[in-house]
Amino acid sequence: MKKQSFFSKLFASFALVSGSIWIGSYLVKLFLIYQLFEPKDLVLKEMFSINDINIVIFSLLPAFITPFLAYIIMIISFVLFLLFSKISIKENGWLFISIMIIFITLPFEFYLLVIDYKIISLLLQSSFNTDSIIILVRDRITALSSFPIIEILSYLSILFLIIFKPLTVKNKVT
Repeated sequence: MKKQSFFSKLFASFALVSGSIWIGSYLVKLFLIYQLFEPKDLVLKEMFSINDINIVIFSLLPAFITPFLAYIIMIISFVLFLLFSKISIKENGWLFISIMIIFITLPFEFYLLVIDYKIISLLLQSSFNTDSIIILVRDRITALSSFPIIEILSYLSILFLIIFKPLTVKNKVT
């Protein structure tokens, strides 16, 4: 592999750090969201009273903002890394697979980001409607059902690809 420029290394670092933050905060968000509802019928758990639910919902704001921003930074940094790097995709199959995973999941995650943006904008209002936020959270869960879990596993496989770099063509000297 050829030597990389400063900007290539910088954007690769940004992509890896923001990707790691995104994966961790995304898992936290999923765990917190699923704790709000009963497993069957996605009904709000009875332990949340009418008075408490506003505080609980508002406390989820960082759990929505962090993965939202980290994913956007990761995608922008990854695209800039691809533009500035001199890595040949033909010779590095691990990079090709990583690119395919990121760009295939991008439209689906973008759809979920739109829902997250609506939730964030409602939470940032001075007086938010808890019912509409709960409906949006429920829609987010049911929209693509198990896609977030598949996406997390796919992105974790990218870390494996980056570390071990399989499918790399070695230059033969004759």
